[in-house]
Amino acid sequence: MMNTKTLQYTKTLSALPQQGRHLRAWYDQDEVLVYIPHIGEYYGDNTVSRPVWVTPSFSWMMHHAQWLESPHYEAIECMTIQRFAFDDMLLQAFPADFPNGKFESETDWEKGKAGALIQYRWQPDFTPDGQQSNYEILLLGIHSRTWMQHVIKSHVLTYNDIDEALFMQKEHTQPPYELLVVPDEQAYPIDDTLKKALDIIG
Repeated sequence: MMNTKTLQYTKTLSALPQQGRHLRAWYDQDEVLVYIPHIGEYYGDNTVSRPVWVTPSFSWMMHHAQWLESPHYEAIECMTIQRFAFDDMLLQAFPADFPNGKFESETDWEKGKAGALIQYRWQPDFTPDGQQSNYEILLLGIHSRTWMQHVIKSHVLTYNDIDEALFMQKEHTQPPYELLVVPDEQAYPIDDTLKKALDIIG
């Protein structure tokens, strides 16, 4: 099992990059923790065609879930993915949004996207009080059948050992954030091949 460390939010500001594109995640040598909203509807019917959107970013998920007060995010599932499988997903991922200069035409991109089982999208992260940050985090959109294949092959492991109190901290999401505690996320290591594949410059 992954060591479930937490950290005072203000300490993450000096420990993690605050601009550009990067992966921040809670991981160890074997597993990566990710968050998925409303996972039950995908397990209930593995024929749905829309992707399962997964992110390792706690702050992005909690912003969009409004700390579980949004009617669209009644629950958030915490899962671990074996790192070799997670890295393979990153390498296979196709841009969900048209990237200028990467394809000869938007038509070529649309054809590629239509056949992609895994997509990626960069989106701005947010501070706990809802201000847009200067860096972007990664979302992975995984075709539901592909996601289920990873579950069946045990590449995805249900992870229930995260303190539920982490999700119930909206009262602490205003500056100076002295009482806000978050998962101890680190910059996830990726090589030059993955940086190129995911449109990370630098």
